Amino acid sequence: MRVMIDTNILISALLFTTSLPSKVVKKVLLEQELALCSQFVKDLYTFF
Repeated sequence: MRVMIDTNILISALLFTTSLPSKVVKKVLLEQELALCSQFVKDLYTFF
């Protein structure tokens, strides 16, 4: 299954590695397929 994660959730997961968002992202990466859109990538690029 493809899963799209909100930009804010992904950023939170990256910043706080023991948070619930981090656990969700890890689970998706291990068990599902993470889907990204171009706007999502632009948002991440702007943030970092």
